[in-house]
Amino acid sequence: MQTARHAELAGVDELVKSYAASRVAGQKPTKTVHDLVVLYRGDPEGLPKLAKTTRAQWSPWLDKIDNQFGSLELRLLKAAGARNAIKRWRNSMADTPRKADYGIQVLRRVLSFGMEEGLVEANPAASFKKLHNVNRADQIVTDDELAAILAKATPRARHVIGLAAATGLRRGDLVELQWGQVRDDHLEVNTGKSSGRVTATVPLTPAARAIIDDLAEERRESVARGAIPSAFILTTEKGGKWLPASVTQAFIRAAAAAGVAKRLHDLRGTAATRLLLAGCTSFETAKIMGWEERSVDRILHRYVDPGAIARKVIERLAQAEVTG
Repeated sequence: MQTARHAELAGVDELVKSYAASRVAGQKPTKTVHDLVVLYRGDPEGLPKLAKTTRAQWSPWLDKIDNQFGSLELRLLKAAGARNAIKRWRNSMADTPRKADYGIQVLRRVLSFGMEEGLVEANPAASFKKLHNVNRADQIVTDDELAAILAKATPRARHVIGLAAATGLRRGDLVELQWGQVRDDHLEVNTGKSSGRVTATVPLTPAARAIIDDLAEERRESVARGAIPSAFILTTEKGGKWLPASVTQAFIRAAAAAGVAKRLHDLRGTAATRLLLAGCTSFETAKIMGWEERSVDRILHRYVDPGAIARKVIERLAQAEVTG
């Protein structure tokens, strides 16, 4: 009986070893960076685990990593020269620091995946500092700038840009918004940053409510004419769903025409400002925006009129007295 048990355990052990040595397409041993990239593309814990937009952004970088390091044997990653080779590759893109940082980010994750799988002993991409260090979390599009941009945008682009400024949602979450996510006073959003696993509650400020109401009325009129309405809140001139890249391009065109040197992402700062002015605390605003509280505090000190904050505090105190 004991002998049979030992034989069974030995067989399981051999099976595990065989599986670990052949976890790539075609059952080939994973020996090179190319093999690891192939494995990462197909493993449920690799590329498929990421959000759709992230997968689209990372896939070309995986090709570049494969072209640059594909023939490198995984056992050589622990050698001192491996980090130098990666640094030279990173520095070859130094004239576009954000691009260089993105490449390192993808390579770092692929090698970390290799370590998790027991295929890589060291991650020489782990210790690189960013070349691009500008934090735009406290940058905003001011009300005057936003008005100028909206004046130059197409009618449909005004909806997207306006709702981005009113909610602070990232473009990937904006284009996925559907009518079933609208509540009386908030939006329930499955965030793209978490592959849809986390639901964020986004308050409907007066500006956001006005846009939603206008689009809802337009939708009702469309249904009354016999048209089949889209499930998506934001649609293009042709009635289709927006693509994230198209949102960025629409903002770039309108901002350039208005002479405003801001980015689409800066609308998140605009939204944070509006939340603060609506009476949200720095902590509450940070939680809604997914930022650190200190970033919100910088917006508060730089852009928000102290008198406006004082008036909001007075209003909240008065309301508290009325409600007891």
